[in-house]
Amino acid sequence: MTIPKLHSPFSRYTSTGIVLIGLLCSLWLYLHWRDTERRQIEIEFNRRADIRHNLIRDRAFRYEAGLHALKIDFETPGVVSRGEFQWIASEIRDRNPGLTSLAWVPVIRAAERAAVEADISHAAGHPVEFGAPDAAGRWVRTPDQPELWGVTYLEPQTGAAGGQPLGLEVHSGPVRRAIALAATKHEMVLSRAFDFSPGSPGCIMIWPVYERNGATTGRLLGFVTGALRISDFLGLFDDQHPSDTTDSLYLDQDSAGRERRVLYYRHGYTPTPPADWPDEAEFRAGFVRENSFEFGGRHWRTVYKPVPGWIDRQRTGGPLRGLFIGLGVTTLGVLLVETMRRRNATIQSEVVKRTAELTESRRQMSSLLQSLPGMAYRCRYTAGGITVVYVSEGIRSLVGLAPDDLVSGRAHFRDFIHPDDLVRVREATLAALADSRSFEIEYRVRPVEGPEKWVHSRATIVADPAGPADFIEGLAIDITAQKQAELERIALERKMLEGQKLESLGTLAGGIAHDFNNILTGILGHASLTRLSLPPDSPLLPNIDVIESSSVRAAELCRQMLAYAGKGRFVVEHVNVSQLVTKLEPLLKVSVGRKVVLRLNLAPALPSILGDPAQLRQIVMNLVNNAAEATADPGGAIEVATGVITADAGLLSRCVAGAGLAPGEYVFLDVIDQGCGIAPEFIPRIFEPFYTTKFAGRGLGLAAVLGIVRGHHGALQVTSAPGRGSTFRLLLPVDPAPPAPPPAAPPPVRGQILVVDDEESVRLVVSRMFDRLGFTVRVAANGSAGLAEFCQDPDAFNLVILDLLMPGLSGEETLVAIRKVRADVPILLISGYNEGDVLRRLASPHGALDYLCKPFNTETLGQKIRTILR
Repeated sequence: MTIPKLHSPFSRYTSTGIVLIGLLCSLWLYLHWRDTERRQIEIEFNRRADIRHNLIRDRAFRYEAGLHALKIDFETPGVVSRGEFQWIASEIRDRNPGLTSLAWVPVIRAAERAAVEADISHAAGHPVEFGAPDAAGRWVRTPDQPELWGVTYLEPQTGAAGGQPLGLEVHSGPVRRAIALAATKHEMVLSRAFDFSPGSPGCIMIWPVYERNGATTGRLLGFVTGALRISDFLGLFDDQHPSDTTDSLYLDQDSAGRERRVLYYRHGYTPTPPADWPDEAEFRAGFVRENSFEFGGRHWRTVYKPVPGWIDRQRTGGPLRGLFIGLGVTTLGVLLVETMRRRNATIQSEVVKRTAELTESRRQMSSLLQSLPGMAYRCRYTAGGITVVYVSEGIRSLVGLAPDDLVSGRAHFRDFIHPDDLVRVREATLAALADSRSFEIEYRVRPVEGPEKWVHSRATIVADPAGPADFIEGLAIDITAQKQAELERIALERKMLEGQKLESLGTLAGGIAHDFNNILTGILGHASLTRLSLPPDSPLLPNIDVIESSSVRAAELCRQMLAYAGKGRFVVEHVNVSQLVTKLEPLLKVSVGRKVVLRLNLAPALPSILGDPAQLRQIVMNLVNNAAEATADPGGAIEVATGVITADAGLLSRCVAGAGLAPGEYVFLDVIDQGCGIAPEFIPRIFEPFYTTKFAGRGLGLAAVLGIVRGHHGALQVTSAPGRGSTFRLLLPVDPAPPAPPPAAPPPVRGQILVVDDEESVRLVVSRMFDRLGFTVRVAANGSAGLAEFCQDPDAFNLVILDLLMPGLSGEETLVAIRKVRADVPILLISGYNEGDVLRRLASPHGALDYLCKPFNTETLGQKIRTILR
């Protein structure tokens, strides 16, 4: 049932919208907070970098001012002595670390050169001439010229620190361009950076000194120079102002060509600059702050970069806190909305449930009754009879009527109850009404269309509190399928009982046949030996013939018993059924007699089957004899027909012994008579042993036929009706393999043979047969004795003959034990049963193994021995 819903301002989409909006707001808050924090970190870093930049710039101006003070001393009228210069210069160097030396480079005219060189030599304590080092580092005197610029004063005076030794003529040194530029610009000039010593770059600060004539500038007097070691200048600054924030890279923007561009590098964590400075492009990667200032006419640039990890340390948990706050607010909003929604839904469900319970209950009851495999009903019983109050839709499938037909009275239950069951149903209902109790009953109903059905009805008597009437409420269920299954089960049980009975009788028949075969072996064997001992004209030969023929007939009866038991010995070969019937025609005509006409309708070119011709002939003879005995009218006909049919699984399942056979091509043999026929209830029993409708019959004919059919993996179909004759159809599977050529006759053999059999008569007759055939024989009464006899001299025996069924150590067990002693010894098994699968299981590539069925005569034994010993 569909439950109407109350209007609610909250829905699942409201929660979804809050979640989406909350997630978007939380993400925006996180990103905005993170971006704001990043900008604040950059601002803070730029502030720190600018402070360092301003300090470095002020330091450079301070160095420039110190050199300017020395310049003013030389511009003042009067001569600055060497001692005064050294004192002033020493003070300036002490105040400005990184100035490795200060020098006075006057303009020296040619006439003054000798006096100046003498003064320098006196101060230095060794001869000094103006010049400059060549490429090999050798000092080369500067040639005489009108004027030259040479280092005259130097502080400190003891060395050439800063690349400006006493006597250096600066026109030919690395600062020649810078000193010429200073002379032109009349202001302090900083030279390009060059190595004071390997790995120690520096530059020269140059102030030109001019003669002062009041407010005008006079002639050039010389230059005040200062050698600035960059690593000391900048390194001492980093030492005085350490920073764990920035990595610093100092560049000379005015460098050109091969001039040094990178002046200095300092890592924020390392007090000593690393040996390998980073590449400029690599250093500039990422966030950096760049500043520049002018120093002596050259533009120095400082590039500041945050040390690794500094930015991470500046970050706070603010963005994540903002994100969590947003998610928390979103979660609280969702929880609030969901709580309201569920509360609303609960109230709505309760309200609707209360108003819909009755309707839902009715719907469920109606649906349940419609789903039942039968019909539910409610009837009102009064003195006037039974009135149908309610019946479910199941009545349609049960009898083909609509519920309204019974409720309206157009139809009644008694209209479709089987007449044979109507009285029984009425009596059971009235008895239950009288006792006010429940009752169950099974009966048949006849639908409007279709076959009759079985129903199981279970009803309860309910008293009406408002009046004298009673109600009958019940359920009628269709149990036709269960009834059919029960009938099939009973039939299957009957069939199983019949099979067990047939199996028991077969075992009994097989055992009797085995014992008879042992007896017949002695009779037939001695008869054949006696025949061989008598002269051809002996009057005893007819007696021998009778004994042998009687033994053969008895053996035939045993074979029928073994065939029924499924233990018959088949000599399997390729057989053409049409040719077999043709050769058997004279005997068949004699068997049916003159009053019955035998007609053959045999298919030509019939494919071969694998079978035992003797057993197949027995089938034909038995079927034709039965047909002849069933044909009582003179002039009746029996037809024997052959052909090929494609049998499917359905056909085989309807045949006797056809269950489990594979569908395919089968050769059929039909024996058709026009006799009295067989009643359907007797057909399943005609294959039982000792069951016969003939006065003088043994009851083994069709039972033996069925055993042979099973042994040939065939089937038998019986079609018959009283007064309409019978048709027996034999189905045998087609074998496509061509027949093998017959083997050549083996040559005569001789030797010693061991005979093991528990029957003394068999041992005696077999020993005499072998004596007659020219063999030496040794006998044993059981398997254990035979094994002991064989183990005494295994190589002395050419053949071992074993009875398959012996008490104690059986023939099969004895065979296995003998093969362990000598694997190549030929063995012949003899038995009244067939060999089963012993030959297949115990076959060996080393020694021959064969089988001979009891009874047998001397000739048959000799042929088998020659075959196995060839």
